[in-house]
Amino acid sequence: NREQKLLSRYFVKELAVPGTIDESGALVLQGRFSVNIINKLIERFVKNYVLCPTCGSRFTVLERSGKVFKLKCLACGAETTLKAF
Repeated sequence: NREQKLLSRYFVKELAVPGTIDESGALVLQGRFSVNIINKLIERFVKNYVLCPTCGSRFTVLERSGKVFKLKCLACGAETTLKAF
């Protein structure tokens, strides 16, 4: 339940390459990347911006307030402040 724009911005920043979202909604990155690199970035995104650090639940909501993200867990109610990327 994350915005497509947020995930694309994460990939563009982490890989330091230009990227766009095409008409079909696919992220198009300029460059060649191995499957391992893409999978590691997805795992890191999920760990940092999806999973609750308190209970490990994936049922979370990410809210942005200025340059700060707040991760709210719908399972245990924990709130965690994260830095924006």
